Amino acid sequence: MQQKTRDHLATADRNRTVAGHLIDDTADEPISNEWATVAAFYAAVHIVNAFLWERRTIEPRNHEERSSFVFLTGELRPIAQVYQRLSTNAHHARYTPEYRINPQRASRFVTQDLAAIESAVVIALNRP
Repeated sequence: MQQKTRDHLATADRNRTVAGHLIDDTADEPISNEWATVAAFYAAVHIVNAFLWERRTIEPRNHEERSSFVFLTGELRPIAQVYQRLSTNAHHARYTPEYRINPQRASRFVTQDLAAIESAVVIALNRP
């Protein structure tokens, strides 16, 4: 595995850890749950970047380009809907003032959705 791939995976791991620490089921204002979703999305970004670098030596220039690769690449297509859901929710968490994410949804984004993305990419990276 190339060093840049390992670097992306390490960054994804750090972002996942931050996301897990931010989930708060006791907060009156669930801003930490929103930022947990954002951190989970950026973990997914680095997981996808790791795959694209390792398999194609590609560095997407922006979120739109990366998302296109997710939808158009055979190994990534199975996670496209999950990736898009995480992206959309992270975007709303950052830019839509009235948007809220409860701790159950934040937890699902961090554990289930991010785990599905990571699992698909790890399997794809381990294929010959």
